[in-house]
Amino acid sequence: MQGDLIANHGSYGQDWAATAVPKYKKGSTPRPLLARKCFTKRITHFAVAMAAPNAKHHTKDENGATADNANGSTSDFAARLSLSESFQRVLQIDIENRKLRERNEKLEATNDTNWATIANKRDAWAAEKGKLERALQHMREEMKILREVKAKASDQAEQIKAHEKRILSQCEAIKKRDEDMAHQLTLYQNAKEELAAEKTSALALSDSLLTAEKDLARSKEELEVANDELNDLADFAARLQPMNQGKEQIQEALANTFNQFLQFFVSEMSFDGKPGAYPTAATEEPSIPLPESNTPASKQMRIVAALIVSGKAMVKHIFRHALVSDDLDRVLNQLAVTDPDHESYVREVLLKLHQMHPDEQKAAQMAKVDRAVKDIADQLGPMVPRPTEFGSRLKPCCEMAAKAWDLTLGMENKVDAHFRFQMPAFWCPVPLEEITDQSPADPASDSNAQADAPQQPLPPGEAGPSVSIDEVLKMVWPVVIAHLPDADEPAESEMLSCGYVLARAQCRAAKDDVTREQSTYKKTRLESRRQSEKKRRSSVAPSPARAAVVTSAA
Repeated sequence: MQGDLIANHGSYGQDWAATAVPKYKKGSTPRPLLARKCFTKRITHFAVAMAAPNAKHHTKDENGATADNANGSTSDFAARLSLSESFQRVLQIDIENRKLRERNEKLEATNDTNWATIANKRDAWAAEKGKLERALQHMREEMKILREVKAKASDQAEQIKAHEKRILSQCEAIKKRDEDMAHQLTLYQNAKEELAAEKTSALALSDSLLTAEKDLARSKEELEVANDELNDLADFAARLQPMNQGKEQIQEALANTFNQFLQFFVSEMSFDGKPGAYPTAATEEPSIPLPESNTPASKQMRIVAALIVSGKAMVKHIFRHALVSDDLDRVLNQLAVTDPDHESYVREVLLKLHQMHPDEQKAAQMAKVDRAVKDIADQLGPMVPRPTEFGSRLKPCCEMAAKAWDLTLGMENKVDAHFRFQMPAFWCPVPLEEITDQSPADPASDSNAQADAPQQPLPPGEAGPSVSIDEVLKMVWPVVIAHLPDADEPAESEMLSCGYVLARAQCRAAKDDVTREQSTYKKTRLESRRQSEKKRRSSVAPSPARAAVVTSAA
């Protein structure tokens, strides 16, 4: 029933809720007492309305009784209503609302107090700020004055230092002048003493001057005699030419010589077959790989072995003066280091002998060519198909080398050929050509054909890509250099023909061939041993007939 009443008077409850607390503007002073009375009044009206919702106040009913009399049970209803849960909740809300209003009043009072405190502190802070700003401005002015004073003091200090430096420099100058004066005074005293001594010695020198004039006259006579002897000696010496006049011709001749040997051995060593023996110069340590097969790498190593033997023969027999013995050649090499002028004069005398006795020089040169041919043929003969004719085919190459070396005898600079790896720029890998597996029909005809064919030598005086000492396996062909005047180091020499070496990278294919041959040889020996062991076992085992005879005898 109570729920129905509340539902029927819902609009009235809403009006009450809207007017329960009077509204007031923000910032105005609240009126809690008035609001409380208004709230109590609204509650009373709400209770009466719920007790008699359809009754009108101060009216009479159909029997003439008033509404108050007709609703005598209103007090009972109010009592029941006060005991209801909703009413208790409303009263509780009223109590909480009252507490909130009291708290709000305290907070507003506190807020007013805080605002007053803030206003007072703000004024105090403003006054303090003004005071501090004035003090700061005063300090800034004082700092500005101090900076100006400091700058003036610094300028004065710099001026004082400059004055001190000038004073010190003037003191040093005065001290130096005093020392100079003392030194000049000492020099004056020494000069005075020397002058006195010179006056004393002048008397003695006047006598020695006469003696010196006599000695000078005698020296002039001796000089004239020496000049006459020198002119006589000049008739026994030929004038050497500057290196720049014949250098290009020498470089071209030496380059053609190497290419002639290379082409000759390409034609001689390109046959298919097993060489009889290899030269000692190629097999001695460090040895080069020499396979016994006929692969291009094997033929290239044979060509390299032939060039090694020929290069050593050139240094030993051809690349030296034809009229000089081994002992005299060693003496001249040592003399070129200790006394280059004396060594140059000896070469002038040898050149004069060369010009005066061309037949003897030619005979001596051909003898050295024959020795070189014999030396090369003895070592390379077992490697070629026709060793008896090998020397005659080789001799034109050696003669060409001798003619090329004759061009170096008339140069002012001493020309030397050697295998010493001193300058890497003077050495390059030997230019090995790709050799086919076809053997030439006639080595002699091939030799003549390559001799007639135009050669393509390396640029004279220039080497190919240089190599380091770690990349070199074997020295193949000597380097030819011209010693510069007063040269103490190899770097002060000029290269006329580069030397050739066999690089380790050029031997890889040949090493692989040697490895395969050794593996094949080991397999062959192992198979041979197995066959021998098998035959031995079969010969030792008894036959069936023999076993039967032995059994019957037993």
